[in-house]
Amino acid sequence: MVALRLIGALPAVSACVALGLLSGCVADGQPRLDTFAEAGPARAASAPALRFDSASGNYLAGRYARNTRDFNAAAEFLSDALSQDAENSRIRRQVFFSLAAAGKMDAARNLAAEVLRDDKTSPVPNLTLIVATIRAGDHEGALAKLETLPKIGMNTFTAPLLKAWLLVGQEKYEDAIKAVEPLAKVSAFRTLRLHHTALIEDLAGNADAAEKAFQGALKSVKSARTVQAYGRFLERAGRPEEARTLYDDYIKSNGGTSLQLEGDVVRLDAKESAVRIVDTSMDGIAEALFNLSGTLGQSRSVDLALIYSRLALWIKPVFPQAKILVGDLLDILERREEALSAFASVDKTSSHYWGARLRRATILNTLKRDDEAETLLRGMAEEEPQRSDALIQLGDMLRAADKFEDASEAYSRAIERTGDLREEDWSLFYSRGITYERSKKWALAEKDFLRALELRPDQPFVLNYLGYSWVDQGRNLDRAKKMIQEAVRRRPNDGYIVDSLGWVLYRLGDFKGATRQLERAVTLRPEDPTINDHLGDAYWRVGRRLEARFQWRRALSLEPEADQVPLIEKKLRRGMADLPAQGNKG
Repeated sequence: MVALRLIGALPAVSACVALGLLSGCVADGQPRLDTFAEAGPARAASAPALRFDSASGNYLAGRYARNTRDFNAAAEFLSDALSQDAENSRIRRQVFFSLAAAGKMDAARNLAAEVLRDDKTSPVPNLTLIVATIRAGDHEGALAKLETLPKIGMNTFTAPLLKAWLLVGQEKYEDAIKAVEPLAKVSAFRTLRLHHTALIEDLAGNADAAEKAFQGALKSVKSARTVQAYGRFLERAGRPEEARTLYDDYIKSNGGTSLQLEGDVVRLDAKESAVRIVDTSMDGIAEALFNLSGTLGQSRSVDLALIYSRLALWIKPVFPQAKILVGDLLDILERREEALSAFASVDKTSSHYWGARLRRATILNTLKRDDEAETLLRGMAEEEPQRSDALIQLGDMLRAADKFEDASEAYSRAIERTGDLREEDWSLFYSRGITYERSKKWALAEKDFLRALELRPDQPFVLNYLGYSWVDQGRNLDRAKKMIQEAVRRRPNDGYIVDSLGWVLYRLGDFKGATRQLERAVTLRPEDPTINDHLGDAYWRVGRRLEARFQWRRALSLEPEADQVPLIEKKLRRGMADLPAQGNKG
């Protein structure tokens, strides 16, 4: 059916990611390399107990673990290798990075000086020793180290921020502002400079300068963190209405939800006082490392981003946003069991605890632990009867598992809790409409799709889904054509939507026009069996019989839905002479 094919194109409705762990055995003092690829996640618990008799065995095992981003196992194996080959600087460096990425910062600090003995300019070991010096309370010593720190790699940007916050600790606010000025030379870091300038000016009591910097930071990039900091600034200044507008505008621009800001909205509505997101120089240092970790994560330097977030937590252990970031980075690296632990470490009293649990549910679902995920989400839905996000996520999960009636029920409960409908609530009706359509309750599905279009008349996914469904049923073809044409205009490079236009032209008898659109759709989505099948049908209708059979064979090779296989095979055997002018339902 059309719905199943289009689910992959759905926008995300609910909130924002296991490689196997090395297992091997020793044969005559050497690891059996042929066993490495056979290991899987189920062997993870046994890995730290493994030991190899040779440095080369432990080194190879450690390299494998590092390549699969199992930093804990990598640290174990590589540490053993280092104990057997103590002068090997390459192994020493890899042990250090594995320890740091695993969050074993005390052990990483102990090794950092030895790594620098071999390479004095190495950025991360230098940074680790500076952070260790800060944690020890020797801020003068840390400032001295920053002056001699080689300005290479990320330390080009890290050093000014750390220096600034160390100067804040000495109440040298003007010097601190000057310290971050070099960041303005790099466009990608100008917003970050203004964010920290605002935080410093606020601590210094310079309200006008702080507000100017906050507003400057929000001009180009509206990050939730800066919105949160500025909103709390406005609240403390006795301007709660402006703060609420700031929060609401950000939430609306992000699809009607923001787990980062929801605690602030609840607190503001309850007329509870706001506190700064950064209240001390140590907070500022942790904030800088956290911000840089987020920047690195966005640039796909995920391993380094993970180390920066670990450093932030080393400075500020009670930092729920950093714990969530660690979880998100581990998810990206496909270390999902470790990500679950990171999210579980968020304190229950934190306003971020709810968001951490939503992320846990997502990962449990990814790990095929659907019962646990469902239990967690249903429990959350009962815990907070006014909230709809856990139910929406539950509906998404059940829909993906083809449990359409259960998903419909979850979405219906979410809609009941939504209250006054807003434009961004179109997605709720769209999602429930899909589950009704897949449950063969077309009247209810059509009603939901039309309701979604009332809320967002130009929404291309809804225009395409409803238009395609009408085409599939041979109904409202002229209106469906206009809807799909509008969807294509808004998403010209979406292969599924271009296919829908080709298919409506086909159903209207415009086979040449259909062929042009379907050829383009196949170019955009070459791996989709339905689009290839549709193009085969169009080719047959315009007399390109050999190409039609090629497309049908191609469609079969791409594993179409089971009920479509006999229809395609019949076309391959007999062509379309005895078939009506339409293809399969897709």
